[in-house]
Amino acid sequence: MLIIDKLVEKYMAEKEYDEFIKLLKYFVDMQESKINKVNIIIDEKGDISLKDNKGSDILMELLGKDLIEEEEALTKEDVIMSSLVTSSPKLVMIHGSNNIKNKEFLNTVEKVFTGRVKYCKGCKLCQYNLCCHNKK
Repeated sequence: MLIIDKLVEKYMAEKEYDEFIKLLKYFVDMQESKINKVNIIIDEKGDISLKDNKGSDILMELLGKDLIEEEEALTKEDVIMSSLVTSSPKLVMIHGSNNIKNKEFLNTVEKVFTGRVKYCKGCKLCQYNLCCHNKK
């Protein structure tokens, strides 16, 4: 009986996740893009940042400092996903994907932003960020 309970629980969790993804996709599809391109950069430690093409951190700009400070219970991935959904970028470029600790985060980004996600194979933005993080 315990195995059946676990299977039902897993099925229900997957169903809830799928419904959540559909809802996020709906929000993204219904709103106008507020930004052309967002760079998700995952450094060698697995830390994630959201940057523009010049390498400037844009997370605070997209969500607002007050919101980030108020939401202590949220993970950084939650905050980034929220800012992505809110800004609905035309392109989400992911840099350093092999450094990610939470692979489900990238899967969620791909599902919510279908056709808008690309993976970088190495660029100046990647080199700059990896270089800067290695010095810390």
